[in-house]
Amino acid sequence: MLYSSSLVKRRDCRGYEVDWTKDTSHVGGGIIPSPVSPVRQQGFKCGACWAVASVAAVESATRISSGPEVSLPPLSVQQILDCARGDGCRGGLETDAYCYIIKNRGLASEERYGSTEKNGICDKSRASQVVGGSIMAFALVRPQTETALEEALCRGPVTAGIAANSLDFVKYSGGIFRGACGVESDHAVLVVGYGKDDDGTKYWKIQNSWGKSWGEGGYMRMSYEAGEGCEITQNASFPLVNVTDYEIR
Repeated sequence: MLYSSSLVKRRDCRGYEVDWTKDTSHVGGGIIPSPVSPVRQQGFKCGACWAVASVAAVESATRISSGPEVSLPPLSVQQILDCARGDGCRGGLETDAYCYIIKNRGLASEERYGSTEKNGICDKSRASQVVGGSIMAFALVRPQTETALEEALCRGPVTAGIAANSLDFVKYSGGIFRGACGVESDHAVLVVGYGKDDDGTKYWKIQNSWGKSWGEGGYMRMSYEAGEGCEITQNASFPLVNVTDYEIR
């Protein structure tokens, strides 16, 4: 693993707003679709947030690295719950999911290794039927540093462990979130960008795993001030499909 402050993306990505959920225009004409997968529903009885966020990050990184012409089916979240180090539906770490994906050289499809929304025994036969998502390594974002998280987001979506057990967070329905999150990190999300509202408020854009009926179609815009309390910069990481895309310094 590497700290992201030791990585320099060879593609320049300056500008104040980053939003990986948006389609972009190609310089030669046409539209490049967003690399971000649709919002998932982790299930009401399964704490699969860490697995959902990790798989979504790997899917995004694969599409960014391979290009829009490469088709990637939804990858299996259940495989992470069953096979990666961790406690399955009782929780785990995104970095443990990355370690498993590196070792397994990718993941099976969601169709092949379907969700049961409960802990299971790793099915090595289905797990070996890899369709994509191979990564070489992962990087840790320098903790408690907004600039480091912004720099990491220039290369793609980032997973983050956050505090999210407050009523304010659970009942969020839209707008810039300025409320309290909770007292300790207990949830994982995919950070897909950052920007500034019309009134000048800086925010992080996150994809949650509670379905599209939560927040803004499954997303939240969290103010930087609230993000500090939610610990969004404390435990962030992202997968590396190809380390040659980066220069070590």
